[in-house]
Amino acid sequence: DLKTFAAEGTYGICAVTAITAQNSRGVSAIDPVSASMVLSQLCALTEDFQIQAIKTGMLAKADIVEAVCDTLETCPTIPVVVDPVISATTGDRLLDVDALELVRRRLLSQARVVTPNRIEAEVLAEMHISSRADAVHATSRIRALGARAVVLTGGHFDGPQVVDLLDDDGHLIELTGPRIDSRHTHGTG
Repeated sequence: DLKTFAAEGTYGICAVTAITAQNSRGVSAIDPVSASMVLSQLCALTEDFQIQAIKTGMLAKADIVEAVCDTLETCPTIPVVVDPVISATTGDRLLDVDALELVRRRLLSQARVVTPNRIEAEVLAEMHISSRADAVHATSRIRALGARAVVLTGGHFDGPQVVDLLDDDGHLIELTGPRIDSRHTHGTG
């Protein structure tokens, strides 16, 4: 994310929530940072920088999700993008079951946009997605959890084209691009 922000001319800052040992084949170890350290990082950043947008990533544990949600409640006018990192592309679990319920109940209601891949959308919407109609239904169910918009990313679907589906308060837009064949990815994309 920070590399993308820099490429787009935006200065990104971050709070580390977990340290992972991973490569293109999988995740071999996860060491979540304590919730108190995450909270300390967030406080330090918000005291020093004029933050104009927030994006979440891997949150790992329920107490970290709580700390992030508590912090977001102190700055309700800042737009929030939630990447609901639940598991790695390889299937390794990156979010505890207890934390998932907090993401669904507290975090998504604070999101301007949530960006699940197909697997994450299936978990959040509590349904299987195998068609465009399923994807549309899933984005609607996820919006019902509180997010104003959902971008269901298309990297986990088959085909030569990758189709991301944006559901912005019921207004649907398909964003299409060619699939790039590479093993040099972090996550799906």
